[in-house]
Amino acid sequence: MALARAHEAAGDLVAARDAYASAERSGMRTADLYSSWGRVEQMSGLGIQAEQHLLTAINLDPGYGAAHETLGNVYFERGSYVQAAQEYAIAAGIYPARAAELWTHAGEALEEEGNRDRAAEMFERALRALPGYAAAEAGLERMRALDHPASPGPGEIHRRPYGYSRQSRIEARARPW
Repeated sequence: MALARAHEAAGDLVAARDAYASAERSGMRTADLYSSWGRVEQMSGLGIQAEQHLLTAINLDPGYGAAHETLGNVYFERGSYVQAAQEYAIAAGIYPARAAELWTHAGEALEEEGNRDRAAEMFERALRALPGYAAAEAGLERMRALDHPASPGPGEIHRRPYGYSRQSRIEARARPW
């Protein structure tokens, strides 16, 4: 697995995927292997294969938070926002130090789903985990703005009150652990 990680660190995702496959063929079957392999596949745009390997990691170790977070990213990219939120919420429970970030991701997924009430709950959980967390405050503010939208002026187009686009949210989640 060290070779796969070296390829991944060098940005050679094809070689990294091949090295993870080789490690599996040699008999390695760990949550870390399948989670790392799934992350590389997710970064390569191979969502179906990523999902399969991440689910294998979770089956081997249900408490493996990295697999839950990456699976959330896969689901978010696919547009399966409720599933994404569930995976981020599980990861938040596993990683208390990162709970605010992960609850915020859950809120953003539910926001994309159009479930403002549940999204607001996730942003509030994030703020309970880390008071003042800027991304959660921004999310909660977006939910409040949608509850009380400002009317556009004459000749203005009503715009969604988001701080950043869906694509930039996907890119923010694509970072390696």
